[in-house]
Amino acid sequence: MISTELRAALEQPWMRAYCRALALAYAYGVLVHLWHMTGLASGGWDTIPLVWLAADVVYAPLDMAVVFGLWRRHGWGIVMFLLVAISQIVVYGVFAGLFEVGAAEAQGLRVMIVFHLVTLALFFWIWRSRI
Repeated sequence: MISTELRAALEQPWMRAYCRALALAYAYGVLVHLWHMTGLASGGWDTIPLVWLAADVVYAPLDMAVVFGLWRRHGWGIVMFLLVAISQIVVYGVFAGLFEVGAAEAQGLRVMIVFHLVTLALFFWIWRSRI
């Protein structure tokens, strides 16, 4: 069963380390969302396009759940990581036109998509290789 496999994988040394590293990366993401929401970035929250505001409100708590779940190596943390990573790839890939207001935002979206693709690929590689 997949849950049994996942629990066993979470006990592997490299998977433990990877979960902690991912948790730190997602903690940075939480901080970015909070910087936007508090107006400390981009000249204030009221100047940010509505779609970015919605993304901040949705992804700040989801990213925080990923941080806690991965840090503690809970199965639900992995599920949250998969949900958030895949949803951001879809949202920032398929609906990129809603988020892009300039070249810098377009580049930022591409970086986020590549980040999530790489983290997913590494996760599945570590999980399947049992290292």
